[in-house]
Amino acid sequence: MGLTASFILERNGQKTVVQAKRWKGSVGVTAIQEVYAGKALYGADAAMVVTNSRFTDEARRLAKSTGVVLWHRNTLRAELQNGMKRSSTGTAKPQPVRKPGSVHASRMGSLNDGVQR
Repeated sequence: MGLTASFILERNGQKTVVQAKRWKGSVGVTAIQEVYAGKALYGADAAMVVTNSRFTDEARRLAKSTGVVLWHRNTLRAELQNGMKRSSTGTAKPQPVRKPGSVHASRMGSLNDGVQR
């Protein structure tokens, strides 16, 4: 997959290109540009960047204008905790869709569903 995507999620016929960044500093516009290019390259319906860090203001603005969904450290932590709760109860509650470029992601289901490597 190269520089444009860390992995591709596919669920219910929807393909999402994901770039994962494990960084100490803030993630900048390059990650947004790369995953947006990956969306076109792989014919995906959506693109997102996930990080254990934070995003620069410029990265958030570019993500908003390109429709790239961002998960920063707090969103990632919350989504992982929610996923563990759902898997222990066997139920999944629908979540609201959020705006691209915000640091809160849209609900994309379990991170384990349909992962291609």
